[in-house]
Amino acid sequence: MFDPTAFENMKVVLEGAVYDRDFIGDILVINRDDIVNLSTMSRSYKIEMELKKQTRPFPLAVPLSYTLPYIT
Repeated sequence: MFDPTAFENMKVVLEGAVYDRDFIGDILVINRDDIVNLSTMSRSYKIEMELKKQTRPFPLAVPLSYTLPYIT
């Protein structure tokens, strides 16, 4: 596993903010991907959500990613 990096810290802050809004009832989290590629030492994270108070669904995705050159 990876040691905590700036990526992990940003991911935790993003998740906390998104899930706080989900708990309040403003948005609904509809999907989440957290992928670690050990062969390339890269990582990607994406969280998808939509506003609850819309007449039609309006999905939004927030991606984070990094590769080996950014952590060495």
